[in-house]
Amino acid sequence: MRVGLVMPVRRDIMTGGQLYNWMLVDYLRQQGDHVEVIEPPWRLYDPLNVVADNLSRSLFRRLVETPLDVLLQDEADPLFWV
Repeated sequence: MRVGLVMPVRRDIMTGGQLYNWMLVDYLRQQGDHVEVIEPPWRLYDPLNVVADNLSRSLFRRLVETPLDVLLQDEADPLFWV
């Protein structure tokens, strides 16, 4: 199965949520699934940033052009909250 996981990735700290996400990625890959991690920009929540991210052509293009069977989104990721 081809799985897409939309999650913000912070390189400076590892949160419990990020650790869980990476454990999920590892588990799915061990089961033979292809996992594509899709990283929206990481920034503090601001409604204007969310709107700008939702309208990002590069992110939209990546979501449309990546062949996936299922798309998962980290619930803490405000990307699609608008």
